[in-house]
Amino acid sequence: MTRPRYAEFMSEAQSSPESAQPDPGLQTDSATQTDGDQEWLTVPDFADALGVTPTHVRELIREGVLAARRRGERSTVQLPAAFIVEGDDGPEVLHTLRGTLTLLRDAGFDDEAALDWLLAHDDELEATPLDALRSGKRAHVRRVAQALL
Repeated sequence: MTRPRYAEFMSEAQSSPESAQPDPGLQTDSATQTDGDQEWLTVPDFADALGVTPTHVRELIREGVLAARRRGERSTVQLPAAFIVEGDDGPEVLHTLRGTLTLLRDAGFDDEAALDWLLAHDDELEATPLDALRSGKRAHVRRVAQALL
């Protein structure tokens, strides 16, 4: 069952000119791609940045800790580099991401829609939800996400 807020978000995303046209700034000739201000990493590059194996990253995607999408000329699985933050012991996955992804999935979002929402500017947050999570505004982001339920 599609929830009204989810349908509203998706219709806005699909009708926006940005989603209809590929970004001319998209670089597709390397494993690391940028889309506007967002840097995307392939699974092996994401794993290298975290200091883990690609198998571990794929497991995190399957478990719902991370969300990924197929992108680029070769349709490789990629993740936003912004999912990685500097922790006390080196690079790690943003801790607040898993719970936020769970809320979005409860609202009926799949990984594609969750990534679209996380990377789209939100007027209430005055930033993208992902940037707000990175700056420590977990509660505010989750309140906005809960409004989608």
